[in-house]
Amino acid sequence: MEVIISIGVVGSVASIIGLFLPANRWQIRAMHVIYGLVIAILASLVISYQYKFNREHGIERAGYRLLQKEGMMSHEGFINACLAFLEKYRNDFPDAYIRAQKICDLNESFISPHRKVSGESFDHASSITDVAYELSGLIEGISIMSQDSESQKHSH
Repeated sequence: MEVIISIGVVGSVASIIGLFLPANRWQIRAMHVIYGLVIAILASLVISYQYKFNREHGIERAGYRLLQKEGMMSHEGFINACLAFLEKYRNDFPDAYIRAQKICDLNESFISPHRKVSGESFDHASSITDVAYELSGLIEGISIMSQDSESQKHSH
C-alpha cells in the first residue's frame, strides 16, 4: 500500500513539474512526458526496492528477537510464538508455515496432552521440547536466509 501511494505522489510531482516547463511545440511536450515517465518509473523502482528491503530486514529482526526470547518462555509458549510468527509471514514462507503445522500435527502430545499412563508425562515433555527445538531451527533458518539474501544482493 505504501508503495502505491509513493508512486502516485512521485508521478503527480513529475506531472506538475512538467506543466511548468515551457513547451511551445508538441515534440518538447512529448519529451516532457517522457522525462516525467522516466522519473516516475525510476522513483517507483527505488521505492519498491526500499519497501522490499525493509520487509525482509524486518522479518530477519523479528525472527532473531523471537529466538532471543526463547529462554524466557515455556516450551508451549515458544511453540505458539513460532506458529504466530510463521502465520504472520506465511505469504513470504508458505512452505515453512506448512512444515511447522506438520511438525505440530505429527506430535500428538502437543495437540492432545491427555495422558492415560503416568509414563506418558515424560514423553509429552520430551516431545514438546523436540517441537520447540525444531521450530527454533525453522525460525533461525528463515532469519539466516533473509540475512543471506540481503548480503548477496549487496555483493553483486
